[in-house]
Order: sequence, then structure tokens, then C-alpha cells
Amino acid sequence: MTKKIHVLLLFILLGAFGSCRNEDLDPLPAWEPGLHGYGVFATKESRDSYTANFPATNQLNSKIDYKIRWVSLDNKLSVSKIELYVNFMESYLDGDKNERVVSHGTKLVKTLDASGNRVWTDFSVSAAEVLGLFKDARFKYDGATETMVFANPLRTAEAPFLAKRQDPDPNVPAEKKLAVSADEFVLTWRLYTPDDKVFKSWSVSICEEITSAGEGNSNCELVWSVR
Repeated sequence: MTKKIHVLLLFILLGAFGSCRNEDLDPLPAWEPGLHGYGVFATKESRDSYTANFPATNQLNSKIDYKIRWVSLDNKLSVSKIELYVNFMESYLDGDKNERVVSHGTKLVKTLDASGNRVWTDFSVSAAEVLGLFKDARFKYDGATETMVFANPLRTAEAPFLAKRQDPDPNVPAEKKLAVSADEFVLTWRLYTPDDKVFKSWSVSICEEITSAGEGNSNCELVWSVR
């Protein structure tokens, strides 16, 4: 008899919990459609860093070619435009001869009219365009005095961006000079839908673990330097 009572109580409790369920409190999100952005260096259609780079000399006549496409896996969204941004990062030695890296900001370099789903759009970024974005950049290399980045005498009209080099300090003997890394640049993108939704970031696994240009892939950036 006791067993029957326990079973009956169990059914009553289950019925009570089931009838009181509030769908608005469901912790599982309702997934919305998304967009992927995939960019590559046109050379070899590669996303590998440093596939192409600005040359160490005659830079203002140089450019790097790229391809980008957007992917909607369920075909529920479309892209009206793609914005491309460049981050300029400089390496330098501080007063204690430790190498530091400073970002001089991320700036819009160009806007593209988007092609169709899974269709590549070609574009290029020139050294002259990047210089135009950052020509007025300033930084406090000593922590106190703001200095024009391109006032550095190592940066010339022919080669405003620096390749890998040795410490330029004349007071340091040649055998003790440390190497300083080259300038680096990071290209990122934002995808805009016709109703002004913006997609500008993706998960770490999508950005870093997928390497081949598959139909549903995304990546977060392309990196190049001066070599």
C-alpha cells in the first residue's frame, strides 16, 4: 500500500512541475542566424600570417592583395557592405632595453560593396594607404614626452615602416645590440546586413583552429609585417 502511495505522490509532483513550467525562464537561448567572414591573402589564397608583406624599401609603391567573402550557412542573412580595419603595431626598446609593442590604433582603411553569399571580393591595401591613416600618430616612448611616430629618423620617405633591425642607440656596442622586431599590421573586418546588424567577432575555435577555406569557415584577422 505504501509503495502505491509513493508512486501516486510522484505522479502528482511531476504533474505539478510540468503544469507550472514558465517557458520565459528557459535558460537555453533561442539561436539566431549568423554570418561568417573569411579573408585570405590572394597569394596562395592563404590565411597564414606573413604570407605577403610590405618590402623593406620602396614601400609606397607596394600593396598587398586580398580576397574576402561572407557566408550565411542557412541563407537567412545577407551582407550589404564590408568594412576593413588596420591596426598598426610598433616594436621599440624602452629605457631598460626591454622590447615593447605599442598599438597605434585600429582605423578604417576601406569599405567594400559585398558580393553574394560565398562569393569572393578582391581588394588590396597599399603601404601609402596605411601611412595616410597613421601619419599623425604620436606616442610617449619615454613615458613622458609625446613624439611623432614618423619623426623617427629611421623612418624615411622611401621606407616609412620599419623592418627588423638592431638597437639604433649609438652608445651600445655593436656586439651588445639587441634586435627590434619589425612593424606589424593586423587587418580585421565587419560585416553589415541591410537592416544594420553588425558582425565583427567570432569564437576562438573558428578564428584559430580552422585553417582551410571551407564553405562555413571564419577567421578574425590577417597579419603582415615589413620584410
